[in-house]
Amino acid sequence: MISCPNKNLPSWLKLDSLIPDISNYVWNKLLGEISDDGKPIGNLERFNRILSQNNNDYKKTYLQFLNVSEKNITKEELIGNIDPIINNLLSEGDKALIEDLQLLDRAAEIKHNMIVALESKLNKQIKIKL
Repeated sequence: MISCPNKNLPSWLKLDSLIPDISNYVWNKLLGEISDDGKPIGNLERFNRILSQNNNDYKKTYLQFLNVSEKNITKEELIGNIDPIINNLLSEGDKALIEDLQLLDRAAEIKHNMIVALESKLNKQIKIKL
């Protein structure tokens, strides 16, 4: 999957204005091959024919053009891959802090599992003595 497109490109701006809720998906499916008027660069004649049949409904047209149902598009495909952007925004200290928090979460999970196991063992011992 292509990471989020350059949001300043005229082709992206037009596509996002025409179909904001599926623009990342369409951009990635067409590998960024979008003209400045928001239409695919390849197979333009077919796209225009579908667009005309759909009364200039770009969303319906793109879904039909890509032969996909909106229900079949995952959340990740809709929003794009934002991990590289997040990584660029985080400082090394932030990344280290996140890693430390993940280790603490893991330690807490292990501690919880140990407590559950001890409780179970104690309950068995109590039942045996009764």
